[in-house]
Amino acid sequence: MSSKSTLFNARRTFNTSHGAVDYYAISVLEDAGLIEIAKTPYSIRVLLENTLRKADEGLATDEHVK
Repeated sequence: MSSKSTLFNARRTFNTSHGAVDYYAISVLEDAGLIEIAKTPYSIRVLLENTLRKADEGLATDEHVK
């Protein structure tokens, strides 16, 4: 598994038997002190992951995540 330079360095890659897969780890937000994953509703986690993904595309900023 590797990490690529993105907002909060959230983009991760892991290899499967079918090729590499990228995902955005919201655990970086917990590491930054912004959320507590265990106390965050699943629906909000999905929205946060999507915001990190959109930030990587240039459509959101760190302020949107915060």
